[in-house]
Amino acid sequence: MKKEPIGGFKIVYEYANMLSENGIQVNLIHPADLPERKGIYFFIRNKLKYFYRLISNSHTPGNWFKFAQNVKLKWVPLLKEKYLPDADINIATAWRTAIALNEMKLESSKKFYFLQSLETWNGPETEVVDTWRFPFKKIVIAKWLLRFAEKIGEKAVYIPNGFDFNNFYVINEPEKRDKYSMLMLYHELELKGSRFGIEAVSKLKKKFPEIKFTLFGVQRRPDNLPEWFDYVQTPSIEKLRSIYNSASIFISPSLIEGFPLPPAEAMACGCTLVASDIDGHKEYNIENETCLFFKAGDAQSLYENLEKLLLKNDLRIALSKKGTEYIHEFSWDKSIKMFLSELKN
Repeated sequence: MKKEPIGGFKIVYEYANMLSENGIQVNLIHPADLPERKGIYFFIRNKLKYFYRLISNSHTPGNWFKFAQNVKLKWVPLLKEKYLPDADINIATAWRTAIALNEMKLESSKKFYFLQSLETWNGPETEVVDTWRFPFKKIVIAKWLLRFAEKIGEKAVYIPNGFDFNNFYVINEPEKRDKYSMLMLYHELELKGSRFGIEAVSKLKKKFPEIKFTLFGVQRRPDNLPEWFDYVQTPSIEKLRSIYNSASIFISPSLIEGFPLPPAEAMACGCTLVASDIDGHKEYNIENETCLFFKAGDAQSLYENLEKLLLKNDLRIALSKKGTEYIHEFSWDKSIKMFLSELKN
């Protein structure tokens, strides 16, 4: 369990709340470690971690997510059968949790696998892909993940994520925004591609000195950021909505994503999206209608698209309006109905 916002966790938590609101008892199991590692060192380290986070209450997500009253959070030493409450359905939400669930003899329980990405960035490729072949009912959040399942001969059900339109919406119309204001999520992971956004905007600033660039993220402001960059650390929902509504352009330079949340939130708030041409961004965008795509990992391609929007303000506004309209097709109401149907089947 994380103390700072993480998109994949947020999606799982949203489903937990919605299932609870539909009369289902939900237990969220968070292990201190997995899989179990042998040896006295790992045994002691695991026990210390478990009790420290339990006593300090750092095993909960803190203020960044509010759970429904009936959702039960369980902090356990290991993901073992003896720590799990009785359940009709057990759902793995990551490749290592899938391994643990596959090893459990739960005769009266249905096993599901909720897949938000191909987690080869988080583990050995062969081991990650092997979990897709476990005898679970698989739910994927993206069409590109569905295609991957079919490619390896597995069946899966596609249920796209919904987005939070109660918290993310247009306050400041795109026509009224400073066209030079740009925004990007910063992350130190190379796969998030932040350096390409920083490189492109820094170069563009030389041609358009009016540019204002704001970054936000969970880390402290990086020491190597230029002084003229604004940085907001772990913004509240209200603050995040405000900075989305103050920006004209949102940059999403990731090299891999399953179904990324921040670009969609920005679109819901009226930003024009400039995104890398990865499958995750294509899940809820139409090129040249709702956004501009640039070649992933190519700062020059990003630079050219940003320059185009600064020179063609009408295009920026048109993309913004179409993007905001289109993203509303992805509602949580639709997603939870489909999810409930699969659980009942």
